[in-house]
Amino acid sequence: MVCEAAFSYRRKDFDLNFTKIRQANGECANYLEGIGTSKWSRTYFPGDRYNLLTINTAEQLNNALTKSRSSPIIELFMFIQRMLTRWFSARRTKSAKCRGFVTPEVEKVMQKHIRLTKGSKIANINTLSYQDRGLFGHPNTVSLENKVCTCQVFQKLKIPCGHALLAADSIGLPFVQLFGDCYKTQTWIETYAGVIYPDAPIGDFSIPETITSVTMLPPQTRHPSGRSKDKCVASTGEIPAPKKKKLVPNKCGRCGGTGHNRTNCVLPI
Repeated sequence: MVCEAAFSYRRKDFDLNFTKIRQANGECANYLEGIGTSKWSRTYFPGDRYNLLTINTAEQLNNALTKSRSSPIIELFMFIQRMLTRWFSARRTKSAKCRGFVTPEVEKVMQKHIRLTKGSKIANINTLSYQDRGLFGHPNTVSLENKVCTCQVFQKLKIPCGHALLAADSIGLPFVQLFGDCYKTQTWIETYAGVIYPDAPIGDFSIPETITSVTMLPPQTRHPSGRSKDKCVASTGEIPAPKKKKLVPNKCGRCGGTGHNRTNCVLPI
């Protein structure tokens, strides 16, 4: 029920699901209200949350740098340069092969929206405004000019809902005009158009005097004794749960004893 409330497009759907949460567990409902619905629900989020979500980008990069985190600063920068060069090259190759007007993942979302509204009837209201009536009689009004629909999918995702796609198809309007620029293949290509060059000799670049005149001294700090930590301190919610002990001990398939398996069995047969 929490997921249904979090991903609801319309407020009436959110309120209905949240009422179910309160009826099932009042403490959970109070906790979610205390956090603030704008922080975890699609309906009340004030910005553009879209639909293609990943985990924190900084955490992904931090995990990728695990092997080189203990290296000297110059080696660390070289590692980052080589890694980003591989990433950009792979994405340039992949985006160049895309023949659709939007990225492949967004293409799948579009096809899903088309399937969900298959068989609906379209009625024109005025210029670029239409009413879509589904198979079960639920009407939705869509404005192609303003890129909004009463189902809220169009304006929340910046991806046209099935109602908008049917309306655009009825007048021959190209689908590409309905998508947000961030989803288009051309934007994908331009995002990775930059080139990250490897380190070059110092003489190849003109260094400003404001840089050459600065005297850089080592920091006045004392390195603590012992080996440096190479893992981040886990924050709230990241601490893994302790492993549960087995209720039934291991049984050896070689000798039939318990407490070990056939791999480390040392009893003679």
